[in-house]
Amino acid sequence: NQLDEVVVREIKSRKEFTEENYNKELTILIRDDMEKQPWEYHRMPDPKYGANLGGLIYYAAKLFPKKKESKKKDVVYGFISYHDMLTLNGEDAFFNDSFFQRDLKIPIELKHVFFGYVEDQEVSLKLLGDDKRFFLIEKLHELSAEFLKMVDESTVSGLKTKDD
Repeated sequence: NQLDEVVVREIKSRKEFTEENYNKELTILIRDDMEKQPWEYHRMPDPKYGANLGGLIYYAAKLFPKKKESKKKDVVYGFISYHDMLTLNGEDAFFNDSFFQRDLKIPIELKHVFFGYVEDQEVSLKLLGDDKRFFLIEKLHELSAEFLKMVDESTVSGLKTKDD
C-alpha cells in the first residue's frame, strides 16, 4: 500500500480574543434580537408609578406604522361585521338573496338577523378575500345550521309560553 503525496501547511492561528471585537459582535446580536422580539426587552411599569408613556408610544408606533409602499399583501385583521355581510350580499353576484335562501335555508325575512348573528360569531375578516371564498362558504353553512337551530328552539319555546 502506498500513500498519495502529503502536503504540510502552516496552520493559521485563531484571532486573539479582544474585548472590543466581542462587544461589537454582542451589540449586533442584541440589536437584531430586539428588532425580532421587542416585547422581551420592554418592562411593563408598576402601575403605582403611573403610565409608561415611552412604552405606550413605542407600542403605538408598532401598531400603527408609517405606510410604506410595498408589494406585500395587506394583512387583514378583525371580524366580519353586519355591514360587511350587507355589502357582500349587495355587491357579490354569488352571495345574493338566492344563495341565502336556497343554499343556507335562511328565510328572507331573517336574512338581516342572520347577518347580525354572523357578526356576533366573530368570523375572521380574512375570509372575505378572493382566495378564501370556499372557506367563507363553508363557515356560512356552519353558522346557518346553528342559526336555524337557535331560531327553531326560540320558536318552540315562544309557542309554549303563549299557550301556558
